Amino acid sequence: MVNSVGLPAKTVVLVSLLIAGAAQAQTPAPGSGSSASAPAPGETAPGPVGPVKPLLYGVIYGERGWIAYIEDPTTRGIAAYRVGDTVAGQTIDAIEEERVVLKGPDGALEIRLSDEKPGAPQRPR
Repeated sequence: MVNSVGLPAKTVVLVSLLIAGAAQAQTPAPGSGSSASAPAPGETAPGPVGPVKPLLYGVIYGERGWIAYIEDPTTRGIAAYRVGDTVAGQTIDAIEEERVVLKGPDGALEIRLSDEKPGAPQRPR
């Protein structure tokens, strides 16, 4: 079965599940409160380590080419992007099956499907 965009129904369902799972992973558990992550009295919260890179949640190929589902670290939202679009101040230079290449003022940045996502289960090592 093919939808109106020309994508197989399985692909659309898979991408929908990826996006829904990512949104759920970003929602704090009820009763978790913020006290667990708050610094103890007299301590300071750790500062940011550096610029946070976008996270790649999925890639599909359709009639109009590659589409990457990326979480923008500044807005914390996941959206569909194509080559030439801008995410987190960087331009998407290439989209492939397992990775996306971004170009910005600091040069090229590669994000991969295998990059760790917040709330994702830990993989055995």
